[in-house]
Amino acid sequence: MRTQDTGTLIALVPGTPWGREAAWAFTRAQWPTLVAKLGTFQGIPTIVGTLGAFCSTQAAADIRQFFEKNPVPTSNRSLRQGLERIETCAAPTARQSAPLTRWLGAQQ
Repeated sequence: MRTQDTGTLIALVPGTPWGREAAWAFTRAQWPTLVAKLGTFQGIPTIVGTLGAFCSTQAAADIRQFFEKNPVPTSNRSLRQGLERIETCAAPTARQSAPLTRWLGAQQ
């Protein structure tokens, strides 16, 4: 596989619900190798950008913490946008979980 295609291939997997966690685990585990092989301009921004496919506050916290320890200045904007997408997706669940649980409990 050509180096310039690696980031795109890795970035496709988080777009699927069944591959999201595996892709993120791979990315975290192989981060030093990915950065060394792809550099911060080729492929890394694509990988960072697809992390916005997650939809939980735990994922947002994990991604934020990872990139605080492994900053990629060339992908700051993609990272901020991805985190915003995650938080926007997770907000209704966080906001509605307690009321829905109470309502369901009252229906018994």
